[in-house]
Amino acid sequence: MTTLTTTTAARRMGITPRHVRHLIKIGQLPAVKAGRDWLIMELDIKQAENRRKRPGRPSKGGAPC
Repeated sequence: MTTLTTTTAARRMGITPRHVRHLIKIGQLPAVKAGRDWLIMELDIKQAENRRKRPGRPSKGGAPC
């Protein structure tokens, strides 16, 4: 079971550490407080990344209509 800090998790997810802490605060990313740091399980990061990918309209460079 690998745990990561908010900084490492942010690098993996391509977001800022502040956004990682926000996701923890609103309950979208499970984490455990250890002293002054938050520890996030690697599996939870992968699941959070999958939830962030939303279906929707393709980008302008996508398939033609």
